[in-house]
Amino acid sequence: MADDAVKTEVSKIRKPSASLVADVLLKSGRLEKEDINACVNKTLQKAEEVKVEVLQVIYKEYTFDEFVDFSNSTFEMNWKVNNLLTEIQNVSDRVKSSVQGSLEEAAKEHGDLVKQLKEADAIAELLERLYKIHEALDAFPAEMAKEAYSNAAKLVLDVKELLSNLPKAGQEGKIFVSLRDEWQRQKAQLTATLEKIWAKNVAWVTPATASLDNRKGHLNTQLKLNTGGCLMVNVLQAMQILGIVEKLLRYLGKKLSQYIFKPMILFPSLKPEVVVKNQEIVISFAKESGKKIIDPGPLYLKCCEILEVLHTFFDGANIKEENVKSRDDIVSSSELFAKLGTFVWPILSENIINECLKRAVPNTSAQLEKYQDVIKDTEDFEAKLVSLGFIPEGTRDLTSYVKDVGIHFGNKKCQDLLVAARDLMKDDILNTVQVDSSRDKAVLVNLGDIEKALQGKHGSKYEPVQKDAGSNMNKLTFCLPACRIGESTEKLMTLAYKTLIEATQSTPKCAIQLFYTVRNMFELYCNVVPTYHKQRLATLPQLAALHHNNCMYIAHHLLTLGHQFRPKLPEPLNQGVASFVDLVPVMRQMGEKCFLEQLKKQQFHLLELVKNTEGFANVHEDAKNLQVERTMKQILHLLTYLGKVWNGILPMNIYCQSLGALFDDVIQQIAWEVLQLEDIKYEEGQHLHSLLSILVQRGSEIFQMTPESDESVWDISTVVPHWTRYKELIRILEASLQEVGDRWADGKGPLAHEFTAQEVRGLVRALFQNTDRRAAVLAKIKAVQG
Repeated sequence: MADDAVKTEVSKIRKPSASLVADVLLKSGRLEKEDINACVNKTLQKAEEVKVEVLQVIYKEYTFDEFVDFSNSTFEMNWKVNNLLTEIQNVSDRVKSSVQGSLEEAAKEHGDLVKQLKEADAIAELLERLYKIHEALDAFPAEMAKEAYSNAAKLVLDVKELLSNLPKAGQEGKIFVSLRDEWQRQKAQLTATLEKIWAKNVAWVTPATASLDNRKGHLNTQLKLNTGGCLMVNVLQAMQILGIVEKLLRYLGKKLSQYIFKPMILFPSLKPEVVVKNQEIVISFAKESGKKIIDPGPLYLKCCEILEVLHTFFDGANIKEENVKSRDDIVSSSELFAKLGTFVWPILSENIINECLKRAVPNTSAQLEKYQDVIKDTEDFEAKLVSLGFIPEGTRDLTSYVKDVGIHFGNKKCQDLLVAARDLMKDDILNTVQVDSSRDKAVLVNLGDIEKALQGKHGSKYEPVQKDAGSNMNKLTFCLPACRIGESTEKLMTLAYKTLIEATQSTPKCAIQLFYTVRNMFELYCNVVPTYHKQRLATLPQLAALHHNNCMYIAHHLLTLGHQFRPKLPEPLNQGVASFVDLVPVMRQMGEKCFLEQLKKQQFHLLELVKNTEGFANVHEDAKNLQVERTMKQILHLLTYLGKVWNGILPMNIYCQSLGALFDDVIQQIAWEVLQLEDIKYEEGQHLHSLLSILVQRGSEIFQMTPESDESVWDISTVVPHWTRYKELIRILEASLQEVGDRWADGKGPLAHEFTAQEVRGLVRALFQNTDRRAAVLAKIKAVQG
């Protein structure tokens, strides 16, 4: 009854009133409408008559050929017009004085009434809102008692809309503060109830120590779904109305990805188990023996098994009609499941691609044909998910990936090749193998011969490239010299050859990828090896020599590598693009630079030993003699050590030239130090002869050939340019004046070939006393000099 009274009062307030303007005008004594109308009509009629007369006058004035005096008519027309204007002005003044004032008063009165009417409408609207809010708040407990949570959520939403844009101050503000408090209490009650039901019906059991590196921990994972009691569709619909369903579904999707799908992808031996007990579904894992390889087909079946259980849980086909107001109020189960899919699928598809499909990409071209089964299984899997409503129609994330298997195969192959090459570059260089021209793959042209060589089926030795008739070029110019290289370097070159052979048997796009991967391997070599082995290359002479050989070995093959495979490669590689020649100077320079730096370092050590003797004067004294003798032995020891670590490693010509250059620098420095002496006593000269002879006696042993060589000793004078000069200096140290003169032989003897006249005169002055005989010898040397 109270509600009816409110409605009656509202209708009374809204009753319309009569025309206010009309009443005001009728009751006014200042205006007589009939007189005004008649006066206005009469004035209009008179104006039309005057208008016609004026037009006729003007027409006559400009159309008659002969001039006619119209002065009287014009004067009359002016009078009529002026009279008409006066009458019109009088009528206007009457209207303004009689009507305008009344209209202003009527408009003001009408405005006040309109304002009062609006206030009445606002009060009516306020009362109507109060009625609806009271009705919704009063109905909420009953809906909660019936577990009609979706209806309760709609009531909460209706109250929220009614409470919007209401006054917050004044007498009404106090009422609405109380209503807002009640609304917030009901909303919090409904939210807590829904979350409690969700937690009860979707329960997780997860081990605290579960790790993606350990399979055992995931065997204790469980997901319990309760399908009894309050139906989840009704609960989810209420959550959706309140705006909290997305948060809960997002959390569920995260847990499914972390504890169900990701472990199942990483560990093929985990098999999902679904157990139905009364109205409870339990999802867990069991161990499946013999599964170590991630196969897409079985993985898809496991995922579908889990998703079908979840789809059943979200399905609302069996919802009781009495729990909702109408069938239209039921949220679609497919929409809820699709919403869950938007949170799970991006992570699930990414994990399947990265952890399963990438690993399933074939490693060889022969395996590409078998990959069609994976493509078919992937298409069926995505079609199944579309039919479940888990992903929208047209989703082809996995199918698009597997259909690009050619690209993925090339990328994976190239990546694996670069990883394998990098691992070889990081291997210990000191593990060596012997190479020579007899097994040089660079001279082979036929791919069949190259394949046999890679397999170790060498057959007869390869013949070196023959020189052209009439050419002065040595027949060994293009041959690989005998030396030792790192075992990893030989494997790297073998890997390059095998990759290029595979490129000749692949599709054009894959062939191009493989070819440039080989180039990248050698470019990677130029960056990895000098950096990764930097410290050892700088400190170990043997390693520096091996690195030099490795670089020269690679450069030797790069010269012909492109030429060997170019005819069998697709366009544009077979048009001259397939070449590695540009890498040859880079590779050679890298090896030479490293070895030259090592030679400079050893040269510095040898010359530092000579410098530490502080000259060769007074060697007849015991202390000085021991010091110089120790220096000679240290020089021989270092040279012998270098000879041992380089002999058999470096090509023989490089070995002799390198060691000979170091030896030559030492004896040059020693000879220069001796030539600086101004006075050499006889006893001192004998000791100098003995000390300097140490290098002569044992120096030749350093240049012994490798055991495989036919010769036993190189001629030391060919690799040590100042060897004869050094021996000649030793001979002079114990020679007589007569012998010095004879060996000078007027500037034509062996002494004159190795020393200048100035140097010989200095030695004579230092070794012999000032006598007539010495003066005679000096005079002969001076005469020749002049």
